Amino acid sequence: MDARRWQRVEAAPPVPEMERFSQLLRDARRPIVIVGGSGWTDAAYEDLRRFAETQAVPVACAFRYQHLFDNTHASYAGMLVSG
Repeated sequence: MDARRWQRVEAAPPVPEMERFSQLLRDARRPIVIVGGSGWTDAAYEDLRRFAETQAVPVACAFRYQHLFDNTHASYAGMLVSG
């Protein structure tokens, strides 16, 4: 039997989880968004930029993923490094 053809799945968190996330973000003392990985679309780039601006949260990019966020944007916090 052949496997079914691969299809991208759009994730949509349930409303209660988004409400919990919003509360956690409001309560956070020093929130930061860390981005990386593949599968980004132009719409996702724009959503991230808008989220960073409206929530006044800094964005750090994982190693080799600096292209995911405008490095000249006021919310750009730099590349995330471990040490």
